[in-house]
Amino acid sequence: MPDLPGVPDWVPMLWPSEWLTPSILGLIRKTPVNCVLVEWEARARLAGAGVLQEVRKQDLALVGLVREGADGGDAAAAARAGELSAVAAGKLAPAEGVKVICWTKSSGFPRRSGHVALAFTDCAWPGTKLSASARGGNEAVVAGPTGVPWVDTNGWFIRMVRTLVPDKPVWVLADPPKTSASLHPETYMLAVADAAASGGRWVVSLGQELPRALAAGNAEALAAWDRIAGAITFYEQRKDRRSWVAAGLLGVLSDFAGENEGLSTELLNLVARRHLGFRVLDKTNPAQLSLEGLRAVVFTDREPPGRDLGAKLEAFAKAGGLVVFPIRSAGLPGGVPISDQIYHGFEVRQFGTGRLAVAKQDVDDPYLLTLAAHSMLSRRYDLLRTGNGSAAIACLAASRDRKRSAVSILNYSTRPFDDMTLSVAGDFRSARLWTSESKTAVPLKPTRDRGRVEFHLPSIGVFAEIELEA
Repeated sequence: MPDLPGVPDWVPMLWPSEWLTPSILGLIRKTPVNCVLVEWEARARLAGAGVLQEVRKQDLALVGLVREGADGGDAAAAARAGELSAVAAGKLAPAEGVKVICWTKSSGFPRRSGHVALAFTDCAWPGTKLSASARGGNEAVVAGPTGVPWVDTNGWFIRMVRTLVPDKPVWVLADPPKTSASLHPETYMLAVADAAASGGRWVVSLGQELPRALAAGNAEALAAWDRIAGAITFYEQRKDRRSWVAAGLLGVLSDFAGENEGLSTELLNLVARRHLGFRVLDKTNPAQLSLEGLRAVVFTDREPPGRDLGAKLEAFAKAGGLVVFPIRSAGLPGGVPISDQIYHGFEVRQFGTGRLAVAKQDVDDPYLLTLAAHSMLSRRYDLLRTGNGSAAIACLAASRDRKRSAVSILNYSTRPFDDMTLSVAGDFRSARLWTSESKTAVPLKPTRDRGRVEFHLPSIGVFAEIELEA
């Protein structure tokens, strides 16, 4: 195999079964894609067509994908012989001389292993959820209790995995719906952005109709591929953002496993959709856990936090923080009830200079928990506020030296946001806007008011990023 970039820099693509001509690799050469996953059961057909040989000649990583239930022994032997760069498999254990990518479902994934990357096979296709009538041709978007469109996203999940397994690249596999013939390139671009904006990578999967059209040289398909490749390029040019720290005043603390998984993960999903800056907190290593910079922590687990973690939460509350316990039996004792702070289902107590909020009865509805936590934290501490972008998800992140910040905006609807506003806490001397449709950045002029800056944005297509300098 040729010299390749390290696994963290692999940009993966699932090789379409319709592509049996080596020359089609020309579509990939001009893109950041540098890693090709091939179905291992199809290796003989691909080798007979000369595809595998041509991939090896290019500066591309070649990964053998072993589906569930198949024997990965042959693929591992091929990797040891240098014919493969790695093997992606669910049950193949890492071994000497073989790089193994864990091909796994999102629940119960390994957190300590010798795998070189984690690839999740059951991820959502990003976008607003459509009803059956919408899929049949009538436009109808499924909405939540407040009428806001329900958004399918993998961003919160990627952020969680990157916290729990910080030393592994995170890939998500989300295949286009079967009706992909009617999909616009924007939907594929959103799949790229949904993963990349949170520090992961989408395994490029083009479905069936688009690869056939590309192989036939269809002009519309080629134009669509150029736009998809442009989205990949946009985020690969900003891959340093993966080391940036997501800004958030709310921490969600859990082990995110077993009976604690449901409430904790859905809370992450919902706080992200409210643009409520959050940090994922792993309770399994209390000694390394930092609550610095947070104003509130929600402890979602059913069992009490234990001595070391409990002491850290007590210190956080005594110093002015808010700790929320939706499961009554897990709550910390002590504190003086505050009679004028009434939140549905919670008893709020003064604890040092901060507060403890313990559910009167266990809260198993993550939507109600999200509302309660946001209310107790107070909207005056919102880092981001948006207007006229109900199907948007926005996230603020900063470089580790705090000299640069950026707001990522993703549009999960099928239409551009033409009159969107964004308010950011803080003061910034300059701002530049990049969009999925622009080749250059556009300077933004902020309106300043009461410690915040507000931007009136031009049309936002699939995604945008606002670069901020203080």
